Amino acid sequence: MGFEEFMAGERDSHQAVGVVPVDMRAPTLPRPESIFRLEIPRHTRFISVAREAADAAAQDLGFSYADRAAIRLAVGEACNNAVLHGAGREMMHQVCVTCRCGVDGAIEFDIANPGALAPVPLDTVMPGPEAEHGRGIPLIKSLMDSVEVFGSASGTTVRLRKCPAGGDVSAPDKV
Repeated sequence: MGFEEFMAGERDSHQAVGVVPVDMRAPTLPRPESIFRLEIPRHTRFISVAREAADAAAQDLGFSYADRAAIRLAVGEACNNAVLHGAGREMMHQVCVTCRCGVDGAIEFDIANPGALAPVPLDTVMPGPEAEHGRGIPLIKSLMDSVEVFGSASGTTVRLRKCPAGGDVSAPDKV
């Protein structure tokens, strides 16, 4: 299912989700442009909408099944972190997912929430099997080509970037 088919099916089923699609019919993709911007309520039941939209966009850009699976998992985990660790527990705050396509064919996602940035060590590693938390950032870093975290008083944005198989990465890991 491509992004346009996904959008056609989702319009009626998720009234609480705000999706602003960008015209995908332009024949010159990929180019640096927004593919979609999605705002979901801060509740875990809406994370699947972000995963499906990310997968549909990656499919439309020609990413392999394996890369699409990695993108789905990473975007879902980043959204889960935004829901669980964003500004307090207030549902009025939303998680915003923006997807862009780069001129190099890479796909980039910004997952933003109004929560303050918690310190993330640069050398975050996967915790042992006994740990109940702490796998999100190491997992995301292992799945994506580049991960950056930007924080300010107004919120936190996690930027995920995946190049097509064999592609180079222009942005370094900054997590």
